[in-house]
Amino acid sequence: MAITCLWCLVVRCPALNVSHGNVSTTATVYGSRVTIHCHVGYRIDSVVQQTVSCNQTGHWVPSDVICKRIVSTCILLFIVAENIL
Repeated sequence: MAITCLWCLVVRCPALNVSHGNVSTTATVYGSRVTIHCHVGYRIDSVVQQTVSCNQTGHWVPSDVICKRIVSTCILLFIVAENIL
């Protein structure tokens, strides 16, 4: 005997806002997969994935996606040299 669901709850994650980045879609329902693209000069930490998913409890996984400013080695060396001279 098959059971039919007459009332279902739609699970949604909160809107995803990423500082210094954009998301590929505004979908927020359970199972949605969103790709995060950082602005020029920013990148996602190497241990954090660029794709996040809305899970069954209404949370984005992974939840700690952050676009961080890229610090160029050349600029950093220039700043250090400038302060030394």
